[in-house]
Amino acid sequence: MSNDGNQDTGDGWGHETEQELQDEADAAAVRRHRLLRERVDAVDRDLTELRAAHADLASTVSERLAPELEALGTAVTAELEQLRGAVTEMLAEHAKAENPPVDWAKLSVEDAKEQWATLARWVGEVLVPIYGITRNELPDCWPLHFTAVVELSWLRSAHVQSYLPGTHPHITAEWHTRWRPAVLARLAEIIASGGAEERCEPGKHQGRALPAGPAPAQPGSTPRKMLALPQHWWSAYQIGFHDDLARRARRQETPTEAWLPAPLS
Repeated sequence: MSNDGNQDTGDGWGHETEQELQDEADAAAVRRHRLLRERVDAVDRDLTELRAAHADLASTVSERLAPELEALGTAVTAELEQLRGAVTEMLAEHAKAENPPVDWAKLSVEDAKEQWATLARWVGEVLVPIYGITRNELPDCWPLHFTAVVELSWLRSAHVQSYLPGTHPHITAEWHTRWRPAVLARLAEIIASGGAEERCEPGKHQGRALPAGPAPAQPGSTPRKMLALPQHWWSAYQIGFHDDLARRARRQETPTEAWLPAPLS
């Protein structure tokens, strides 16, 4: 107790009372709240300024840059379309330039149709008229000898390859001096003359007469010296074409299991 009769608010050791501690804590909380409020207000002002700046920027972009960006986008789209077209053409040309040989063993019926027609056209429009191939060198029945068809097919592929852009002239020369004579010699072996009754000769296949074609367009020439024009081998071509497609159709219908051997007993 103090001398004046009032209750001492201290503990006698200079320590603050609980009320004083609470008052200080409340004051500190008020200060923290005020500081937080000031910071929130500052952030709110910054956001307001940022929104205004963003609105100004959007207006500037809309008024000034949007037309330019639209024009740029249109130009880029057009250029991309041109590049896409150029790439497509380059890929198509590259595919042609690859010119792989025809794998006749794997052709489907539809692919075989295309390859037969391609080969016949090349023989009729390129090989015979340009290089003067006679019926003695290319017998009328060549389409009925499938090995001859395959040989002529790769000769055509080699001919196409020898005239592709960028091909070195020695490749072309090799086709003329090596591959064409080699295939003609191979045809003579493949379509070898048999006995008198089985001979393949103009108008005959293994001794049997081929369906007659148009009248010879080269009067005065012996059959063997005539050019091997399509009119002479067309009937054999039709037979060989349809026979080959029929074989392929049967093969496609044959399941793989048909080639499995029977179990051993």
